[in-house]
Amino acid sequence: DVDDLLLAISQVTLYWLLVATIVKGFGILASIMRWDQLLRGQGYRVPFGYLTGSFLVGRFFGMFLPSTLGLDGYRAYDMARQCGDAVRSVAVIVVEKITGFFTLSLLVLVTLPAGMRFLPTQVLVVVFFIFCVPVIISFFLLLKPSAIEWALDKVLKLRFPGKAKIEGLLRRSVAAVTVYQDQKGVLLRAVLLGIVVHSSTVLMYYFCALAVGVDASLADMLFVGPWIILATVGLPTIGGEGAREFTALGLLQRIGVDPNAAWLVGHLGFWAAEFVPAVLGGIILALRPARYRPA
Repeated sequence: DVDDLLLAISQVTLYWLLVATIVKGFGILASIMRWDQLLRGQGYRVPFGYLTGSFLVGRFFGMFLPSTLGLDGYRAYDMARQCGDAVRSVAVIVVEKITGFFTLSLLVLVTLPAGMRFLPTQVLVVVFFIFCVPVIISFFLLLKPSAIEWALDKVLKLRFPGKAKIEGLLRRSVAAVTVYQDQKGVLLRAVLLGIVVHSSTVLMYYFCALAVGVDASLADMLFVGPWIILATVGLPTIGGEGAREFTALGLLQRIGVDPNAAWLVGHLGFWAAEFVPAVLGGIILALRPARYRPA
């Protein structure tokens, strides 16, 4: 009901929404630090201020594109432009995705016990075993990225059209990814920062719930938060719109939260996590000279 929804919006506590935005800001800072660590693993030292600006510009484009396509695409483009190596720039994003996949899947597993109020135990057990698979695969790839090189050798032994044209590019790409095999410290820091990234988003949704005034505990939001993240990055919706709202609605309704309030908990995540960083990124994009180059 539109009137009920407008009433729910009018009762939002701006203080808690501001706290949610600040908490998400710490997650964004951790994301930039993780990107910096992985770039250093490739031998690049880029000023942190420049990385921050590029990350926020990526968030600006990301608000208009599905999943993390805008953010990842712009960062890969910008570092390829600045460092002169598209292969290594993309490799950084690929390894970052693997670390993010690992930490998010791990977060889902760790917070499953908090889902007892939402789903039957049998369903939670099935979910547990399903998410064990991505955790194991991504953990293996982080520790043994040479497995990708082994798989590539097997593929390149086959004959297929265009093999000669792409073989060199594929080998350079795999070499860029496997460079982290002897840099366990870099990977460990990237994983730890990834935990901060996703945990801050989960806490952001908890503060969004406080802003709306719903009857959901921290434990409840520890379960709901990771699923909203999964829906936002996994479904092809523009800026995550619709995915975060209907995930919050579907889960929070199961514990008796009013539908309008449940929808609003998800939607406030857009303003805290997407809109504010995107506005800052748009300003940086408008003010940063096109020929600007970091030292």
